[in-house]
Amino acid sequence: MDKNEHRKKTLGFFREAALNKEGFYDAPNANDLRHSIGQRRVRAYLWSRVVHLAGSSDTLLEVGCGNGDFIKELAVELPGTKFCGHDFSSEMIEIAKRKYGGYANLSYRTQDLLNPDPDIGRFDIVLCVNMFHHLHSDDLDRGMDSLAALTRKVLLFEIKNENNFWNRSFRPTNNFPLNLLSPQRARSYLLPKGLRFMRQWNIFGLDFLSPIVILEFSRDEA
Repeated sequence: MDKNEHRKKTLGFFREAALNKEGFYDAPNANDLRHSIGQRRVRAYLWSRVVHLAGSSDTLLEVGCGNGDFIKELAVELPGTKFCGHDFSSEMIEIAKRKYGGYANLSYRTQDLLNPDPDIGRFDIVLCVNMFHHLHSDDLDRGMDSLAALTRKVLLFEIKNENNFWNRSFRPTNNFPLNLLSPQRARSYLLPKGLRFMRQWNIFGLDFLSPIVILEFSRDEA
């Protein structure tokens, strides 16, 4: 699938989720609007890390924030931290602004990771959650370049693990491709970008058993 078709399908998928599921794209149906068990487990881990890492004057960006619900929960928990949610789906951002636009320390913006506006700047903490696998396979390195450029202190990076047998064998390939990345490739690419690898969290303990992995990187410079 070429990049144009891939982008069109991806935008269409999230537009449909925004219109029919209030942005809960992984919900079973429109009458059961909740995230999957896997994503709830991921969010619980990320919650604990952000609460541990975020300082009172820090800034945090969620890349691919979807309907904005997770970053809103963090903004409520950490009122001294300034939060920003980006998503390339304008329909998702419209939902986020409508539902959570009243928080003083929280903002949302339509933004493409691969083509960021020049005034974006950098953020103390960058989250990339349940998003990166939606990039075209030819854009994975470019996406990691953008994540590194956005990160001032800490990057929390969720990937769909290429080392996992289930991902390799049963991932969808026709209507909506899911592009995999190994932790090893992510580490080897990001380390020369000035980031230091800190830890890896596997959703099911062992790397090869875990379809979802979260990598944490830090940058020494402030």
